[in-house]
Amino acid sequence: MKRIISYEEWITDNVDTGDYEEVYALYDSVENLSSEGGFEIQPGRKNDGEQHLLTSMAQESMLIIASDKARTALLNHIRVKYMDDMDADSYHLFHRRLEEDN
Repeated sequence: MKRIISYEEWITDNVDTGDYEEVYALYDSVENLSSEGGFEIQPGRKNDGEQHLLTSMAQESMLIIASDKARTALLNHIRVKYMDDMDADSYHLFHRRLEEDN
């Protein structure tokens, strides 16, 4: 499995950023260190900090999240770039309501 350290590259290759459910699932998976909507994160120990491995069931690549600082940066990137700088629950609810109105 290909290992990637650039979260921007990994997101481009593995996430349909136009699908609010997929963006929300990605954020939720990284934030809660859980499997969510096709994404799986495997927590692991590395020296004095956490190293996590994020995979997408759709692709054959793995994102290496080298530290808690990198995880926080990834969450911030997702929120700012793909969630209109909203918190995850507000973003999800907003888009669900838009969908219901159509």
